[in-house]
Amino acid sequence: MNQQKNKILNFLNFLTLRIQNSKFNIFNLRSFNEVDQNSPFPNSSKSSISSNSLSSCNSKFKIQNSTFPKGFTLMEIVVAIAAISIILVMISGIMARTGQIYEFMIQRKDISKQSRQAQDHFFQEVKLTDSLGVADSHIITFRDGNGYLLTYQMIDNFLKRTKGSSGSPQILITYVDMVNSQYKYYDSDHIELTSLPLNSTELADTRYVEFILKLQKADQFVNSRRMIYLENFRW
Repeated sequence: MNQQKNKILNFLNFLTLRIQNSKFNIFNLRSFNEVDQNSPFPNSSKSSISSNSLSSCNSKFKIQNSTFPKGFTLMEIVVAIAAISIILVMISGIMARTGQIYEFMIQRKDISKQSRQAQDHFFQEVKLTDSLGVADSHIITFRDGNGYLLTYQMIDNFLKRTKGSSGSPQILITYVDMVNSQYKYYDSDHIELTSLPLNSTELADTRYVEFILKLQKADQFVNSRRMIYLENFRW
């Protein structure tokens, strides 16, 4: 990368030198014309003076031209355009990459916020329950502190909350990875109860609920897992 930058800087310095040389040659030609037009000699001798002046300036101009090129060649212009094009492509690539990173951060922030809000909502309600109804890997039902039946179900890449037996489901989260998201249940000794759905005996033994949640949107994903103690559960 540094080598490319040095090449570009050297080429720009070369172009600057060419422009300065071109301006210098134009100035010499202009000076010669001014001397010839403002000559104080009469018209009879003006041609001989002008001829001598022209010969002297031509020889001087040839010496200068042997040191400083006249201007840009077609090849130099083509190379300059190519160099500018390469620089513009590099700049556009950097800008595109910056946009992708910004979009990545926005998407990740969005799904992280969804995950945090849904889990907070779930744990605020389930921790006060005194009984579980259904306990499976993708669905759990329980009664909250006010006695309302609540259902949290992961289905079709959504996490839905339903209040009551005939209420309308409320979508809490989208982009749920169904394979890697689940509920887990543990007894008072922190031993996992694996025979899902839990039977009545296992429901009575449940003391902890773990909520494992993975959200995935395009290439972005967020993993989270939290465990809650059922503090009001009947012993």
